[in-house]
Amino acid sequence: MKLCYNLQKGDAMSITPDELINGERKFLHDLSNHLVVAQGMGNFVLSSLNKTMPEDAKELQRMGKAMNAVDKIIDLLRERRDFIKSYQD
Repeated sequence: MKLCYNLQKGDAMSITPDELINGERKFLHDLSNHLVVAQGMGNFVLSSLNKTMPEDAKELQRMGKAMNAVDKIIDLLRERRDFIKSYQD
């Protein structure tokens, strides 16, 4: 199992702090890219549902909750990225 993209479990004791930080930043970047795609597609679907469904439709409410969750995850990733970046500056 990989801990980050270029490090194996047995390598954890031999990596430098900079290698660990760079691996975490790459992981967060790649995860963020996928989430932004999910956010964009979800917002597109939500917009379409808003046009075709009544406001109180359960599907519309559920999609809205899903999009709120995606937005919160993106915020958490942003905070983590800023925290990790502060160790490199």
